[in-house]
Amino acid sequence: MQKIGKLTLRNFKFFLGEVSINFDRKNVLLYGENGSGKSSIYWALYTFLQSVFKNDPLQIRKYFDPGHDENLINRFAPAAEASSIIVEFKDENGATTIREISLTSIQTRPGNPDNLVLNAALGSDFIDHKILSRVYSYYHKEDIDLFDFFEHHLLSFINFRQSLTIPGQTSGNANSEHWWNYINDGLDPHPNMNDAAYIAFQGVIADFNNEFNFYLNEISQRTNIILRDKFQADFRIRLDYKNATYNDFNKHNRGRNKKTIAPKIILSVDLVTPLITDANKKHVASPQSFLNEAKLSTMALAMRLAIIDEKFVAAYPKVLVLDDMLVSMDMSNREFVMSIMLEYTSDFQILFFTHQRGLFEDARKHIEGFHAEKARLRGVTNENDIKEEWKAHWKVMEMYEGENALHIPVPIIQPYESSLQKALKYFKEHIDYNACGNNLRASLEEFFLDFIPHNFINNQTMIAGLIVSARAYFTHVGFDTTPLDKLERYRERSLNPSSHFNPRADFFKRELQDIFTILEGLKANKNFPLLTRDSIIKFEIHTTTGKVFSYTATILDDICLYQKSDGTASYFINTDQRAYAMIGVTEDNLTTRLLTNVTNLRSLQTLYGETVVFINQHHAAVVVADIYQVFTDVNGNTLESLKNY
Repeated sequence: MQKIGKLTLRNFKFFLGEVSINFDRKNVLLYGENGSGKSSIYWALYTFLQSVFKNDPLQIRKYFDPGHDENLINRFAPAAEASSIIVEFKDENGATTIREISLTSIQTRPGNPDNLVLNAALGSDFIDHKILSRVYSYYHKEDIDLFDFFEHHLLSFINFRQSLTIPGQTSGNANSEHWWNYINDGLDPHPNMNDAAYIAFQGVIADFNNEFNFYLNEISQRTNIILRDKFQADFRIRLDYKNATYNDFNKHNRGRNKKTIAPKIILSVDLVTPLITDANKKHVASPQSFLNEAKLSTMALAMRLAIIDEKFVAAYPKVLVLDDMLVSMDMSNREFVMSIMLEYTSDFQILFFTHQRGLFEDARKHIEGFHAEKARLRGVTNENDIKEEWKAHWKVMEMYEGENALHIPVPIIQPYESSLQKALKYFKEHIDYNACGNNLRASLEEFFLDFIPHNFINNQTMIAGLIVSARAYFTHVGFDTTPLDKLERYRERSLNPSSHFNPRADFFKRELQDIFTILEGLKANKNFPLLTRDSIIKFEIHTTTGKVFSYTATILDDICLYQKSDGTASYFINTDQRAYAMIGVTEDNLTTRLLTNVTNLRSLQTLYGETVVFINQHHAAVVVADIYQVFTDVNGNTLESLKNY
């Protein structure tokens, strides 16, 4: 399947001159500070794909015409230089197809020379926070009527089951925007109601209403499946369609209005809960007043995903452009939605843009973890290969506002570099030990924040406090704390003071070099989450009379497997504590009792021991000494057998 290999912008919006951005057929994670030109990339792709739906070529050329008020030409571009958007599509074998839109060349029109861009546009989508919020940004007393939203954002992506051939044209078009534009214009001059043209036009409106209503029913069903299966939402949506009309009765003067009245798409929700039995009470006519913003965003996103699924065409390039889509969500919702979006990477080329550094870092780490887990499931065992897996699927870039030699603002696009990569560059290439020390400190802080569990961090974010937290954690799990002693000495000399001028460069060079070695050694320690938070665990307790009690629970924190930096055998920590949400207990595979209690923090050994004590009130439990042979994952694999190093 073809994907975008390269995007070239010539004097378009913030881009001066000719700038090519290589996507290499990969997904893209892009951080762009405000004013860096990130939005120019978004609108370039949007303008390019939307151009296939412009019936009038002048509506495309205007963006590149210096004499048109709506042109998008860079204001600093010389008058003699043209503006254009060029997209290079590339397949898995390296074959390329190039399409351009400019003042003099429009290569995206259907059949010019093929339908590549048309099918790419129909299969692609653009989602940002503002678009999502438009689904529910209404006053309490207002009905949520989504037709205006569909008209401005979605009609061009929706194809009906049948085509419309406009009188005087030779070919039909199934696109819903094509239908609506014809209907919305009405008839001019207005004919007699008995005329064939009038009757035919009313037939088109009836077909439009029928097709649109059918489409909305499909979208409603798919949205509710997504809400239930992916988001575990406690509500369902309704989309009630009210027909478009033409020349309907005017209530005020009892005549006919001689114009087209747009349809309405009224959004409401029904609560899914056994606690309310009255169907009328379950129905919420104003979801914008009842649901919180997280649920409203979930609802809007589920609808967009349903629309994406509905228009899916496997054989053509499909781009999913997400611009600050998660910016208003909290951390837990961000991770949850990110997991869902990453499921779409098998079919879509995802371009994820954000101006928030924190969201960028969250997304980057989530992407790395997602692909690391996929590598492990494929049987990859080399830890370095697992860590590098994401690079085969993603390009991570950063954008900043810079200046050219004439002091004109221009975008600067560069590959993402971690703090450690920057530290190495300043140490080996640019020879700036102050900058090296600053980035080394950031690298250490990032490592500790990722490596140390939250209950040991105690809200520490700076290197001094993190070393203290690391010492407590390393002591708890049995890691060597000697490197931390040396790091504390270097922190006082070479990390904090490195932000200032210091003439003893050779001395600090040796210390900085040693810090690189210390960090490498710290990273050799492993605390691999063998079972992650929200995973299912099971365990059984047998009695001397042959009874078997089988327990199921959800862990509310990771179960980790540890290994010291010297590479000795991995091990569990018996005193690791976490909470457990008990799900149920089965007695002799016959009777199941549902449990709803959540335990306080306790170790696996304590949980097992307390359950044994409970069983011993009425039976005699057979106690197993090795609890890692007792506890299993959802598939029945013991924790001991799950050890992967």
